[in-house]
Amino acid sequence: MKTKSKKLLVAGLVSTMLISMATPAFACTGVIVGRDLTTDGSFIYGRTEDYQRNRTMRLVTHPRAEMKKGDKLVDVNNGFEYIHKEDSLKFFSTPDSSKKPKDMEQGVYDAAGYNEAGVGIFCTVSADCNDEIAKTDPYVKNGVNEASMTTFLLAHARSAKDAVKLLAHEIDTQGASMGDVVTFGDQDEVWYMEIYSGHQYVAIKYPEDKFSVFPNAFWLGGVDLNDKENVIASKDVVEVAKKAGTYVETEDGLIDLAASYNPKDIGDTNRSRVWSGIHDLDPNSTIPYDADRFPLLNDLSKDSEKIDIKDALNLFRNRFEGTDYIPSDNKAERKANPDKYKRPIGSINTMQAHIFQTKEGYPKEAPGIMWMTLGSPLNIPWIPIFADINDSSEEFKNDAPTYDENSYYWVASSVNDLVSGNREELGDSTRKTVTDFEDKLMAEFPAIEKEWLNLYAQDKEKAAEFSTEKTLEMEKKAFKLEQDLQKDLTKVSKADLIDHWARKPIIEALNEGYMVGTDALKFSPNKNITRGEFITILGRISDVDKTKYTEVKDKNIESGKYYTEYMNWAVENKLIPESTKAVAGENLTREEMAYILTSCLKLKDKEEVKANDLTFKDTDKISDWAKDSVAYLTDKEYIKGTPDNRFAPDSNLTRAEVAQILHNVVK
Repeated sequence: MKTKSKKLLVAGLVSTMLISMATPAFACTGVIVGRDLTTDGSFIYGRTEDYQRNRTMRLVTHPRAEMKKGDKLVDVNNGFEYIHKEDSLKFFSTPDSSKKPKDMEQGVYDAAGYNEAGVGIFCTVSADCNDEIAKTDPYVKNGVNEASMTTFLLAHARSAKDAVKLLAHEIDTQGASMGDVVTFGDQDEVWYMEIYSGHQYVAIKYPEDKFSVFPNAFWLGGVDLNDKENVIASKDVVEVAKKAGTYVETEDGLIDLAASYNPKDIGDTNRSRVWSGIHDLDPNSTIPYDADRFPLLNDLSKDSEKIDIKDALNLFRNRFEGTDYIPSDNKAERKANPDKYKRPIGSINTMQAHIFQTKEGYPKEAPGIMWMTLGSPLNIPWIPIFADINDSSEEFKNDAPTYDENSYYWVASSVNDLVSGNREELGDSTRKTVTDFEDKLMAEFPAIEKEWLNLYAQDKEKAAEFSTEKTLEMEKKAFKLEQDLQKDLTKVSKADLIDHWARKPIIEALNEGYMVGTDALKFSPNKNITRGEFITILGRISDVDKTKYTEVKDKNIESGKYYTEYMNWAVENKLIPESTKAVAGENLTREEMAYILTSCLKLKDKEEVKANDLTFKDTDKISDWAKDSVAYLTDKEYIKGTPDNRFAPDSNLTRAEVAQILHNVVK
């Protein structure tokens, strides 16, 4: 029989959030919604994993007894060791690539998954304790780490509470190497746990009538540590805070955990995410952005509707819609405009996202599904993963450490990058394509669920075969969707334009067709431009008839190249300075660019080039043949000098700089 955990004594269960502008090192966001607050009675919990987007994410299944009794799990990050007390359970997880480049942090990072006992786990939302706590009970260098904890917990936990006890035992005996927030669920309950310092932690049985949004900080306020049914805590959690001089009590005489263990200054990136998340799930919430405290356990406001699984999934796409804030994934931009630009929950930097949905009527050993995106859900569809699957598709378990066209993670992540490079034009249309796919999948899913449940009641092995087959089908369809999106988006955007200063003129150049990428996904904006590239671009803008310039005009021009006809055109029309060889592959200098561009404009407009005297500090270094051209383009404000008023005639130009200059000319 399911019982509510309302008797958990949580007087003032809110965190002390005296928030300043400190910048955190983490950016994951967690969510929990009690089953009393959901439209279908599901218990919902999950998180985004935001760390390094250049880490391949996968969906991997682990057969029963893959890890044998007595085997040793060694965390290569820090030397933490775990001896398996028994053979491992069957489970699936969402790890990084095992072939990460050498300069990357190593480790398994199984992150999230279900095991055959029906336990769903995600680890972790990272957090840090304050300096005083760190000195009193420092993190243990070779203590339990997020890179390894999901592995041994999924391998052995028989219930959500059992997962808490297993993790607590390791912290008690070996210590913790970092601060974390973790969540475990089974058919009956969900447990929320905060790991504060080297040996201190508190876990609570999550109430069924509350909801939470928790980014990278500690959020538990006052907790009755004597409530052994609903609370599991380290024995010295009060004493350590007192010894550190950071102990804070609630009005009811309970330790205020967040106030006692959090740093005094919590970054605005935490404020922006907890505030927007609460308001996303509870649109009628009255909690202000500048609140001194944010609750961990939230009630739904009187006029707010219950929370649907779609609401929870879309929470991880939230980018301050309906607010006055502008979402920004760029730390420098947020720092320069802190009142306007905020860090959103829905971020391009999300490596993966997972939301567990414990569903009524599901069996104990497979109590729900895990909705998953490999990569940010901004432009990637959520896929429902049954708890009992035996395998995943080749694209979803692809282990390539760098971009691979056969990896779902890399293809889908490139779609996010392409959209972010041209969000104004591509954001809405791409999102609609993705959500239309999701809607169709969700419409078809109840029939699949029904067949799976019927099979499970008769034969668990056949049910697992069926769920695996259907999961593979959904994964293949999702991969095809992302492949098609990638193909279309590369025509009007590139994946390396995010936050680039010349993004808009580059997009203009791509859309107009006079500049193209260096390959399907990249524009290479910071790469030097060659003479052949620049002349080809001018030829495209000038609508040069290539058929008229097939005859090679100079011994330095190679035939059969993309630039051949355009170089012939340039030589015939004397666009290239006489002192310069017609070698297409050489990098272009600034003074040569000025001469060629001005000659092209003169050729097109048939006007005489007239200009004022140059006033650059290095005018004397500009070649005589280029001075009139430099002066003309400067007078027209097509080009500018350096901030210290130099022209730098011998310097090379990047592809981005050329895009900006051409924008100035053609606008």
